[in-house]
Amino acid sequence: MPENDLHILKWILTQKPDTRSKPISSVVHWKKQHEKELHAWSEPADMAIAGGYLAGCPAYAFAVGYWAALHRLVPDLPRTPLPALCISEKHGPHPAKIRCRLENIGDNWLLNGTKHFVTCGREADLLLVAASTGIDPDGKNQICLVKVNKDRDGIAVKPLDKPLNILPEISHGQVEFTDVKVAQADILPGDGYGRYIKPFRTIEDLHVLAAILGYLIRMGMIFDWPRQPIEQMLSHMLTLRSLASADYAAPEIHIATAGALAAIQSLLETLGSCWERVDDSFRSAWQRDRTVMNIAADARAKRLAAAWQRFT
Repeated sequence: MPENDLHILKWILTQKPDTRSKPISSVVHWKKQHEKELHAWSEPADMAIAGGYLAGCPAYAFAVGYWAALHRLVPDLPRTPLPALCISEKHGPHPAKIRCRLENIGDNWLLNGTKHFVTCGREADLLLVAASTGIDPDGKNQICLVKVNKDRDGIAVKPLDKPLNILPEISHGQVEFTDVKVAQADILPGDGYGRYIKPFRTIEDLHVLAAILGYLIRMGMIFDWPRQPIEQMLSHMLTLRSLASADYAAPEIHIATAGALAAIQSLLETLGSCWERVDDSFRSAWQRDRTVMNIAADARAKRLAAAWQRFT
């Protein structure tokens, strides 16, 4: 294993964590507090792990894993603005259901439509928006991904009608686009579905899991968990890091990711006595938010089944 692959492991093992810190009012406040450390990592997976380790709650670990995944998806994203991905609409995220439209009007492109579920939409500075440019002769919805600054005229962010019961420290909301001007340079290259939407769930799974493990390792070190589960989490962390840098279009990555997730879930089921050592506020936050590990389980299962079909 190259030495740089172990740098994040050494970083974690040489930290001296404690629970004493000033109150964090928002995930943006948290990011500003740790921005220098986050920017020190060139690999998005390392950013996820370090950010998860520094997170004061599962929601902030999830957020930094999500941001790291977006940097893996679009490697030339700037590090400073917080990004958010805008895909899902009223009838879901499937490309055939996308009605948000990008139209060429004279010298401008105009973006119109509503995204009904955007993670960190309120906190984000930069939005990555899936939009249709029309239907091709075969009846296929042509999807592109565009990046727009959230402060651009015509963008409105609204809370969900029914808030989620997990991860309350970060926002989930709707974003409306009304005649938002888009420059040609802000239309990302390649097919919006095949290059960005389709692989993102796998990329997100790997980076969010890595961040969650970073958070749990810190909990273990603060509250003096036995070394064995910490050692296992460190090992799983490096597995996720390796998968996160692999070819996410390859079917075998779905098989390996499923195995890694199953191993992590199995380990987490053994940590009951460890959580008894943890302060009530941390323990209750984890009990509330741990179901985030099961988000999109059905879609993950379908990808896994399709991957196995390639080898049988």
